[in-house]
Amino acid sequence: MEGFRSTYLRPVRWTKVFLFSVLATAMIVAAAPPAPAEHDEGLEVKLKLLTSRQIEQGDWVKFRLIADNSTPGSRFLDTTVVVRPKGMPEREVAFKRFRETVLTGDRVIKELSLAPSTWFARTGTYEIGIAGHNEIRPIIVDVTKSSITAPRFEDVTDEAGLSTSLGDFPCGAWTGGAAWGDFDADGDLDLFLPRQAESSHLFINDGTGHFTDEAATRGVASFLGLSATTSDYDNDDDLDLYLTADGPNRLLRNDGKGHFEDVTEQAGVAGDAPSQSSSWGDYDADGYLDLYVTNHARCEPQAQFLDVLYHNNGDGTFDERTGLLHRTGSTKGAGFQTSWFDYDSDGDLDIFLANDYYGPAPEGNVLWRNDGLVGNEWQFTDVSVASGMAVNMNSMGVGIFDYDRDLDFDVAISNIYAPALMQNQGDGTFRNVAAQARIDRTHHDATSIAITWGTVTADFNNDGWEDLYFAAGRLRRGELHQPMDFQPNQMFTNNRRGRFLDHSAPSGTDDPSHTRAAPLADYDGDGRVDIFLVNQDGAPRLLRNVTRGRNRHWVSVDVRGREGNTRACGAVVVAAVGHGARLKQQVMCGGVGLGSSNETALHFGLGRHDRVRKLTVTWLSGRNKVLTDLRSNRRIRVKEPQQ
Repeated sequence: MEGFRSTYLRPVRWTKVFLFSVLATAMIVAAAPPAPAEHDEGLEVKLKLLTSRQIEQGDWVKFRLIADNSTPGSRFLDTTVVVRPKGMPEREVAFKRFRETVLTGDRVIKELSLAPSTWFARTGTYEIGIAGHNEIRPIIVDVTKSSITAPRFEDVTDEAGLSTSLGDFPCGAWTGGAAWGDFDADGDLDLFLPRQAESSHLFINDGTGHFTDEAATRGVASFLGLSATTSDYDNDDDLDLYLTADGPNRLLRNDGKGHFEDVTEQAGVAGDAPSQSSSWGDYDADGYLDLYVTNHARCEPQAQFLDVLYHNNGDGTFDERTGLLHRTGSTKGAGFQTSWFDYDSDGDLDIFLANDYYGPAPEGNVLWRNDGLVGNEWQFTDVSVASGMAVNMNSMGVGIFDYDRDLDFDVAISNIYAPALMQNQGDGTFRNVAAQARIDRTHHDATSIAITWGTVTADFNNDGWEDLYFAAGRLRRGELHQPMDFQPNQMFTNNRRGRFLDHSAPSGTDDPSHTRAAPLADYDGDGRVDIFLVNQDGAPRLLRNVTRGRNRHWVSVDVRGREGNTRACGAVVVAAVGHGARLKQQVMCGGVGLGSSNETALHFGLGRHDRVRKLTVTWLSGRNKVLTDLRSNRRIRVKEPQQ
């Protein structure tokens, strides 16, 4: 298991098939009830608290496990650290197991940290102890209510009419996604959910938050796939769909009334590869959205496929322009997600590719800087190494956000083991601050290594700071259906000081299924961002945001283009609120999460501020618009000004 021993960004070089078998075997062994720790007599084992006994819900406890061998001869340490509500051993969670030899006179010290709220929703007193050894004094921790409001969600899948299922995921078909959008142009958000082996769903919102599947009557039921994104590729002011699959993909054109026609062949964007996701961005600012298709690999034979960059010609057709990227880099990695975003704040869209470190010739992540027109050709420059983004990891999902409110975009990346949080330094470089930010969860418990997928960001509690959510789940369904097959999703709430609080259990978002994606939308228009969980080999779920609290103001900004790029993909919005705070977001058309589309309207939590002092919108055309003194708790539409 060398890939998991060193730094938490150390990549796993095995194939996913082999990796699964190794992990499954290891975890089945480990899952045998945390052996009442049978360390040898003669070992003195104790726990020492390093932080305050009282912590806020979501914060971490730091402590040490110390094992001393003061007797002649070596002794074997076999110890499992557990956490439980005080006096409730039947609810304990095995957190970490240690097995090693301690020589005569040696001392083993393990520095550990955990957040009880990873597994337990309630405040109260918790014990951290050693399994099977009540004589070893446990650490006592009092978990108090957090000063930062934990987001709260409730499952409304059945009452919303979204009950369905997704099948198993064969090797190579790792992604699952869904797309939010107002497909029938009636003013509320609908949901498209592709399926691989059964009819896909197009759930139409009746305006009350209840959905009816109309896929068959609207012409999309027969189109199968893994993931989907929305765009208005032909600039006729309605939302079209692009489905990715293990080849061929499908471009479905909306007729303006929510009915779809397959235009893949005439558009020239079918492809024939295991495509995991797609994303849209206008790299040359000509008013027409270009398309990046992210391809992974087939398992047998183990063959990797080049990603493809398509240029929109403005007449309903696309030309392949992947060569623009190959001049300085390569798209040959096993890609999962590509994001168009302006990392250097120069007004154009750059391209970030999250690669799974997979196969016989694995590739790290790639960042291409958009340098514009040079002579007669568009120029991209590979700045992966210079920027610090060339990280070798099992990247799956991508989140783009300004979590530290310094007006540049940071990048969160999911992984096998710990995720990465690449903080933008404002000088063209990034630094991984996952450990400092306290999101570097490497294991879910003593039996399972953390595996995260879709990565989404939003201000879930409307306090003015963006939070972070990871979908999590196993690579494949385990044959024995052991509990270790399931892994809860992770909710991290921004503490406004550069760190995050682990509110996974208190938030009610810790769904234990094989969640691949978690596209976001305020589907009921109540000013709180909701989450749809795409659970493969299980039942998708709609989680309605029910977070309460005073001073939770918000504004939703629906940005539109005028002459082209009608959905304003790539436009940047900065909201200035009280005390000099400025909140920055970019309109994304796919390209975040994993294989999905969020609602394109931008949601800004404002906290106690009931007005936006100034709202500045900048389009890729270079035009901008400034609005002042805007009332909160409403949706506004901002149209690109005429030239």
